[in-house]
Amino acid sequence: MICKILEKWNFRNNPEIFPFFHICFSHLKSFTAQYRIYVMHERGKQKTYHEQLSSVFIATAILVAAIAIIAGLLAERNIMTSTMHANESLEDVSSYMLSSRVNEISNTIDYLSTCECVLDWLYADIGSADYYYQGLLSYQELVRRSPVFNSGTFNIAITSDDASSFVITSGGTYSKREFLSYVTPGLVRLPAGDASISLTPDNSTLLMSVKRYLGEKTLIFYCTISLSYLSFPLESNIQYAFIDTSSGIIYTPFEEIGNKLEGLNLHVMQDGRLTMDNMSLRKESYSQFDFCAVYAHSTTMISPFIFMLIFIPCIILMCLYVSFKISGRLYRPVKEAYETLMSPEEEETRGNEFDTIIVKCQEADQISKKLITMSAELQNATDIQKYRSYLRGQDSLYRAEDDIAAFFCLSILSSGSLPDGRQATVNLTFNSMARKVKHLHFIITDSGFSVLIYKSNNSEECYSTLYRTLKEFTAIDAEAGLQAAITRPCEGWSGIKGLYQNALNIMDCRYILQDKIIMTEDDMIDNTGLMHYPISEERKLINAALSASVNTLDIFDAIVKDNTAPERMLTEKEFERFSSALISTVMRIFQEMKEDIDGDVNWKDLMDNQKPAAAISELRNLLAGYVERKNRENSERYDYLVDEMKKYIQAHYSENIQLIDLSEEFNLSPKYCSEVFNRLSGENFKNYLNRFRINEAQRILDENPEIRITQLASEVGFSSSNSFIRVFDKYMGITPKQYAESRKKEI
Repeated sequence: MICKILEKWNFRNNPEIFPFFHICFSHLKSFTAQYRIYVMHERGKQKTYHEQLSSVFIATAILVAAIAIIAGLLAERNIMTSTMHANESLEDVSSYMLSSRVNEISNTIDYLSTCECVLDWLYADIGSADYYYQGLLSYQELVRRSPVFNSGTFNIAITSDDASSFVITSGGTYSKREFLSYVTPGLVRLPAGDASISLTPDNSTLLMSVKRYLGEKTLIFYCTISLSYLSFPLESNIQYAFIDTSSGIIYTPFEEIGNKLEGLNLHVMQDGRLTMDNMSLRKESYSQFDFCAVYAHSTTMISPFIFMLIFIPCIILMCLYVSFKISGRLYRPVKEAYETLMSPEEEETRGNEFDTIIVKCQEADQISKKLITMSAELQNATDIQKYRSYLRGQDSLYRAEDDIAAFFCLSILSSGSLPDGRQATVNLTFNSMARKVKHLHFIITDSGFSVLIYKSNNSEECYSTLYRTLKEFTAIDAEAGLQAAITRPCEGWSGIKGLYQNALNIMDCRYILQDKIIMTEDDMIDNTGLMHYPISEERKLINAALSASVNTLDIFDAIVKDNTAPERMLTEKEFERFSSALISTVMRIFQEMKEDIDGDVNWKDLMDNQKPAAAISELRNLLAGYVERKNRENSERYDYLVDEMKKYIQAHYSENIQLIDLSEEFNLSPKYCSEVFNRLSGENFKNYLNRFRINEAQRILDENPEIRITQLASEVGFSSSNSFIRVFDKYMGITPKQYAESRKKEI
């Protein structure tokens, strides 16, 4: 309809008359054509992104125009109200600030009027020593009770009615003539009444005077308040005036409010607000100084709606024009991206282009993340496999081109007497830390040793980096007793096997160097020919003792015999170290087994024993007694212990119990607990637990085939339905759902 009217007015054929309307007419025609096409689409067909974009911007343009019109209608009402409230708030703030200053000044004057030093100064003979001394004390009291001189808040001055008396201020003392210049240049006289006010010539300071009649003498106070506290923004159009109540004189820098107050009876006007002649007045009285303050602002404004009526048509047309242009520009890159991603077959099922692009990008992002993760995992696995081959002195299919010329540095980590469960946690921490350092790999060898290998193109950098990393690793747990052996770098992969053997040799000196956390080849050279107590022998002794093997004492005797052989030639100090090493091993055995023998054995006394041979003999007796006791107890209590373990499992199968819970319940180490359960029950803890859970699940399904699988999995202790289905199928040969269906048919 609008287009037909414009054509009738012949705007299209006469663009030179109204060029702006000609442009708007052209775009309005284009918009109308697009809208007709959009309306002709089938209602059930999904709108394309271009159509949605056009609809959104057209609706936005109409909404913006409507908001502009509504804003113009509301502005006339709201702007005046908000401005009035703002002006009244500013007046309230200014009145409050002036009141607080006046009260503060009044309190200070009341105090000074009764101050002993001020009264002594007032009654002292002018010019006498006592007059000046009491004046100095009065000055100090004034400085203490009033703000810093020229602080911008207020100042108080003290004098008497005697013409020759000087004026005491917080900035010093002045004669009465000099005090006029001190207050402000150009001031001719001071307020003269018992309580009166005036403005300084530059209208910047409010000057008040108060007299206190003290017997035959009169004490006069001159107080100044900076009017910067009453300053308002220029656009607020707020005026103020001060009226001396006793004289009726009005002090104001504003002529308009002065003229209005001239004909107003201020004595009749109560404190508060009053509207008069399109002005809002607010009066506040200050009886302490016999004056009042009046604030005023205009209540008339020019309505903005007149201007809105002029620009409403322009706003509507401009919003439509801008929305049409923006939607076209925004759709262009989306169209190019859509045509690039979609195949010709997919183009036939054209839908929302932007949603399609997002789906394609999300798919590509997920594939990219999976590829990056898989690539990193694969690279780490191949590197570990490669270094395992290098440790055995074998070449690897995964060998990098620079492995022949690169430098390698190797270290072995020992975690002291940590139990197996804690050892696994420490190993996971080591592996996580190692993967954050490029070219650093953490490997658990077939022998159970923790090995770190670092690769670099520089020999010094290779050694220093690994040494610095070892410091971080060994500092993660101060109670773990971590020690590390580090070798000198070698060039080429073929030397890694030799580095590994060197590190093992260094680690064999760990008991000799108990106070040293990171041991080097230099430490081993300094201690060659000493005791022989390698890690392999220590582990053999620990494993035999934990299993209460009859070979435990044979292994112990072999270690002692090797170190007491004549060719070993151990000194007394070295033999003491060997004894300490054996004591540490036996302590670890009893810790692993959770044997409470602290009341029978004083480990500290054993460590401090001046006769190592006697300490070793006592250790052997401890092991012999332990092995004999364990073998005797095992035959008596194993059956009972396993029955109790099974009862515990049957009572707690619905909970998330693990082997560590079972070991804590029966005060056994996890490793020993697992060994006992396996030996006497014929299956490991996990298998027995799962089998019992499946039996219970079978019983529940027999009673209630309609139960939900997720609920059943939770009742029998599985954390997820998927793991429950997998275990059920493993033991029963069918899924829980299939079993429930078979029970329904039988019923």
